[in-house]
Amino acid sequence: MKSLGPDSIQTWFIKIFKFAESEYFRWMKLIFERKLMLSKFVLEAYIILLYKGASNEKNEKENRMNIKNYRPISLINSDIKLLSKILSTKVLDILKEQKIPIIPIEQQGGVKGLDGTTISQIIHNGFKDIVENPAKAKLDQRVKGMYYSSTDIRKAFDTVDHKAYKKIIESLPINKNLKELMVETTINRSMRIKLRSDEGKEILSDKIPLRRGIAQGDSASVLKFQLVMAPLSHSMNKMGPKATSLLPVSHTLFIDDLIFYGKSPNDLLILEEIAKKTIAEMGFELNISKCHTKLNPGEGSEFENKELF
Repeated sequence: MKSLGPDSIQTWFIKIFKFAESEYFRWMKLIFERKLMLSKFVLEAYIILLYKGASNEKNEKENRMNIKNYRPISLINSDIKLLSKILSTKVLDILKEQKIPIIPIEQQGGVKGLDGTTISQIIHNGFKDIVENPAKAKLDQRVKGMYYSSTDIRKAFDTVDHKAYKKIIESLPINKNLKELMVETTINRSMRIKLRSDEGKEILSDKIPLRRGIAQGDSASVLKFQLVMAPLSHSMNKMGPKATSLLPVSHTLFIDDLIFYGKSPNDLLILEEIAKKTIAEMGFELNISKCHTKLNPGEGSEFENKELF
């Protein structure tokens, strides 16, 4: 499910009309002080279905009757988007001030001032080049027998367990009001599906509470998911293979994309077991069909070309 990005209309409105600015920040202050509770209305999203076309040769009418040819778009209240952005900034600032490494260094996604995509690719591509090119491995005996595996979590954002999420937020060294808002803006979300009949009549579903997952379009969603994934990294760092000068990290994360690195097949097996156990506790499920293991073709190991998952 996708969500519309900011269109700047509300920002323009608040900047131009001073009364709107003062009223908005008065509302925001009351929310953060918990003197005013968020209404169910601002936490409710409307879901519309956007036709994305089809590549098959069926007629247009038949294609439009297939739900797979539609992309759900989430329309979220703009006030809650702005509030969530400020909430995310406040929480990150507090964690930074206290110098508490809640978000592990292995997490390269959504890090301020860092192009996580580029960094992750540099790390992975450099390692992958060594693993998949035996000639290069022979040039340096230190890298002989290197291994990596990629892990995919099925529908990660949509399947976050709210109980696990709440426990993680409650453990943070932030004030009670911020904890409540981090939880409330996640577990109290709901949606209605809006459709239009062939005759042009609008059909609106009953309210559907979101029992799992982090809402698409939530401006704090990146931070929330970083926090959800943090226990996984901390578990692997604590119980997995120890870092070395050659392998300073045993894994990297780009939001929910997880890659293991090891000096032996056993390293990957250990990391895999830790990951599977931790992921299950967080309410996630591995997408086995998208998990991939690559073992050094020049090593001649009995594990060569076998899948670990």
